[in-house]
Amino acid sequence: MSLSTAPHGGARPGRWGPATAALALAGALAFGARSGAEPVVASAAVQAAAQGQAAAQSQVAAEGQAAPLAARLRDQHGRLGGFEPDGRQATVVFVVSAARLKRLREWEASLRKRFEGLRFVRVADVPPSRPPARYEDVAKRLRQHVPPEVPVLIDVDRVWATGFEIDTREVNLLVFDEQGAFAGQLSGGPTPERLARVVALVGPIAPPAPGSPR
Repeated sequence: MSLSTAPHGGARPGRWGPATAALALAGALAFGARSGAEPVVASAAVQAAAQGQAAAQSQVAAEGQAAPLAARLRDQHGRLGGFEPDGRQATVVFVVSAARLKRLREWEASLRKRFEGLRFVRVADVPPSRPPARYEDVAKRLRQHVPPEVPVLIDVDRVWATGFEIDTREVNLLVFDEQGAFAGQLSGGPTPERLARVVALVGPIAPPAPGSPR
């Protein structure tokens, strides 16, 4: 089980990004401390640099997550789809390697028993391979093994895995409210502990199903 909040990207060569500036500032302050500089001032400056770095990292992470949320992908039947919050239903986006889609079944069944009006978006990540897998090959395989009424978006460019920095060897659940606000994230199979955590995430934003075991 994991919560992905790690940033990606970095400063361009020849320019000072937040991390570079923070390290340089820390070195300068350490030199000043050895020369008798006021340690309280040094501590405050380092703290301010760290806060600036954290803010920059948060902005980078938000920008990375915006790409998958706006992406339009084709499902196994060639139909375009995406995240698309409708203002009425909470959404769980499942992201997993195309070769491990069957792991979604138990998650979906468990959540359907507990909530009604919960929208599912299934994303089949296509990890690098040799030769590279093509959309047509993945779509053909999904049509052979997935019921026609169950759409699966095929992510050949890996925008979801990259944007949220997730390992798609495990099932990843990304939870959003009806307006599209990110509520939380989990990865792994539906153990009782993980199911309880997902229920805690979804409970405030989706109505319970009649006779729900929650």
